[in-house]
Amino acid sequence: DISTTRQNVVAANPSRQKITFHNPGDVDIYIAPQFVQNTGTNGQLAPTTAALGGCFVVFANGGTLVIEGECQGVWQAFSASGTLKPLTVMDSNT
Repeated sequence: DISTTRQNVVAANPSRQKITFHNPGDVDIYIAPQFVQNTGTNGQLAPTTAALGGCFVVFANGGTLVIEGECQGVWQAFSASGTLKPLTVMDSNT
């Protein structure tokens, strides 16, 4: 269950080729990689509801986000508001 506090929702998977996030809930959910390239090195990304840089929004009531290719790292999520918000994640290695 997702809240406004950022949390890891998917562990790293070096074989991952595609990842799908689906939001069946009533509040938008923000998805972001845990690490991003920052001047040639991996830097930890720590977005918040007030600072959404680096995030993808998965809209409420059935929104879906599919990321293919370079998506093997850890992914984190948090909701626009509220607690105990649902999020469905599907990993594909093919």
